[in-house]
Amino acid sequence: MKMSKKFYITTSIPYVNGKPHIGHAYEFLCADIVARYERQQGTEVLFVSGTDEHGQKIARSAEADGMTPQEKVHKTSQVFRDLLNIYNISNDDFIRTTEERHRNSVHVLWNLLLKSGDIEKDTYNGLYCIGCEENKTEKDLIDGKCPNHNIAPEQIQEENYFFRLSRYEEKLIALYTENPDFIYPSYRMKEMEEIIKKGLEDVSISREKQKMSWGVDVPDDPTQVMYVWFEAVMNYTSAVGLGKNDGTFKKWWPADLHIIGKDINRFHSIMWPAMLMAAGIELPKKIGVHGFITMNGKKMSKSLGNIVDPFELIQQYGVEPVRYFLMREIPFNSDGDFTYERFEALYQSDLANGIGNLLSRVTNMVEKYFNGSIEAKPHTEGYGEDILKKYHKEMKTLSFNKALETVWFVVNEANEYIEEKRPWELAKTDQKKLEIVIQHLLFTQQIIVEYLEPFMPETAAKMKEAISADSIVKSDPLFPRLEKKRE
Repeated sequence: MKMSKKFYITTSIPYVNGKPHIGHAYEFLCADIVARYERQQGTEVLFVSGTDEHGQKIARSAEADGMTPQEKVHKTSQVFRDLLNIYNISNDDFIRTTEERHRNSVHVLWNLLLKSGDIEKDTYNGLYCIGCEENKTEKDLIDGKCPNHNIAPEQIQEENYFFRLSRYEEKLIALYTENPDFIYPSYRMKEMEEIIKKGLEDVSISREKQKMSWGVDVPDDPTQVMYVWFEAVMNYTSAVGLGKNDGTFKKWWPADLHIIGKDINRFHSIMWPAMLMAAGIELPKKIGVHGFITMNGKKMSKSLGNIVDPFELIQQYGVEPVRYFLMREIPFNSDGDFTYERFEALYQSDLANGIGNLLSRVTNMVEKYFNGSIEAKPHTEGYGEDILKKYHKEMKTLSFNKALETVWFVVNEANEYIEEKRPWELAKTDQKKLEIVIQHLLFTQQIIVEYLEPFMPETAAKMKEAISADSIVKSDPLFPRLEKKRE
């Protein structure tokens, strides 16, 4: 197939100081669904993920573990690769911020910013939270502590480079006004507008190397390393060869979609666009901001003991049911709740009794009434056209849960059609009408396969094989019933 379109999509790059959690799996999945959907439409896709591997927190953690920072990040980065693999994520590239290609490209972007006059050396005197790897102000704190880590930030004073972010307030507001779809959902853009309207401060973007050596060095200044967040967001341009491979960069940049979590929206929707504006580089087309996964309505935390291990979840239920549940139950544009009870209920109703049972019924009737061979053909006038439009609309707006609702429209319609037409009776009285009914039911299976493919590629492949065989036979259960509830 000749590709006429291209689509560059990224996830954020997880910080490798801790283990992957279910939120990482969710973000990877969101991007994977989009990438698979775009490929399905005949688009040439570049899907990039990776890991963020610098910063003081990692350096201290490595020392505590008796390892070098490089050993630490190499080991932990592999765990994130493993997560991508076990969730069947179809990324085309995996970039690590400790790679030479990233360092080289970051130097190019830094020099562009330096040339613009928006990087200047100054003295930073303020608070720094190691947990966040972020400078803090008093208004960011609660009772003098970082609300994310419940620790008091360190007071530091040192000469650093600063990015003059304050110069970009009007340009950022203009960007949002002229591009109302730049940040999705729209209320996330309103949150950023409120931050900008309160006033943006210039940002310290480097640290003294003698205090924090684990990072990308500042070009032509051996005394400084780049602030981890400032350098990390540059991975999106590093991955497509900024300053090092002009052909690749020209082909893929700007990114069509950055998928990120709501906690890092400010870095991606304020800092990153301002950096690109200063460097004279085209901006990404869209930033998709997803919410968090809660459990029984509460934020997941070690202290509450309600952490969901993304690896154990796959081991217990299999990758396809987990992919389905996360996309069906956790809406992209808000927080969503996870419970094992809801997971198992949805497994039984939607997968075992729904998709799997319908496939078994249809393939059984093809085998029984037509010796396994009949053409798929829609016989209900207009069937599928409206629902097809709805499916594509929901996919384009990252409404994955609503896109999956269209699958259930087709499944329910097919079951109602069976009950209405009663093919087991037509088999005794009207072979021609029976043929029409079975052709239509086989066509519904093709629609379900198409809709499910980005979400459940292995299931879709099994279904496609079952309904495309030269001699169709009754399908084995796609989803074995859960015999034992999780305790």
